[in-house]
Amino acid sequence: MRRLLLLEDDGALGRGICLALKSGDVDITLCNTLALGRKALARDAFDLLILDINLPDGSGLDFLREFRLSGSAIPVILLTANDMETDIVNGLESGADDYITKPFSLAVLRARVNAQLRRNAAAPSGALEMDGFSFDFDRMEFLARLSASPSSPLRYESKATHRAHFREFQMTFAILGGLLCAIIGIVGILNFFNAVMTSILSRRREFAVLQAVGQTQRQLKAMLVWEGLLYTLGSGLISGLLSAAVNPLAGRLLENAYWFYSYRYTITPVLLIVPVFALLGYAIPAVIYRQAAKQSVVERLREADS
Repeated sequence: MRRLLLLEDDGALGRGICLALKSGDVDITLCNTLALGRKALARDAFDLLILDINLPDGSGLDFLREFRLSGSAIPVILLTANDMETDIVNGLESGADDYITKPFSLAVLRARVNAQLRRNAAAPSGALEMDGFSFDFDRMEFLARLSASPSSPLRYESKATHRAHFREFQMTFAILGGLLCAIIGIVGILNFFNAVMTSILSRRREFAVLQAVGQTQRQLKAMLVWEGLLYTLGSGLISGLLSAAVNPLAGRLLENAYWFYSYRYTITPVLLIVPVFALLGYAIPAVIYRQAAKQSVVERLREADS
């Protein structure tokens, strides 16, 4: 007697699957929650697990990962409405042996269940010679050999192929995200540069008047440099506070939109950019002051009034 465990929260669908799969040598247990499924696995031994992903008390994928981490090699078929390529890749990567999307044919489901049961029962090993081919069942090399020729009747997509496509998909998002962050960073630096420079150039008359009433060049230069450094401090504090305030909402939105990434807040980018702002805050006032110092106070007053 072969025993199957079905985890499906849709009662009507679950009963229909049980009727379709149950036979003289197959017995099937239906559970509608992960908690009941765990109890059934702890109580009885099963030959195959049919698992829905969206269950009332948790994710079937999390359950599958936990199931595989426990060391169990029982075949698992995922039965779900999630039909995106990334969903299929994620399911197979999590440890599933097959992936069936809803709606489905009961005849197809029965055939795939029987195929998994046969594969699990046979578990062939060693090498088999047939028609000039050497089949190594332990290492599954026969698939690569049969499919190597363009005229081969066998075509298959391995988990490695899906894994490679999925990694390319992830890399595309990583590259686009990196470029977007770099553009935003460059725009921020240019805006900071523009703000500091405009602040100094728009106050040329004020600086000339201060020197006319007795402020020395050294004092004026120190004042401008300190203003630039205060701009840096203010920019760093505002960036840190805004990123900390937006982090909870942004984290949830990003993780919901891109399930294959885990959002983790870090203050490192802000800390890395602060020295750049500090350098600009010091260098811009010093350079502009040096250019302005080439003119006399009277010349600067006249230029500011014209």
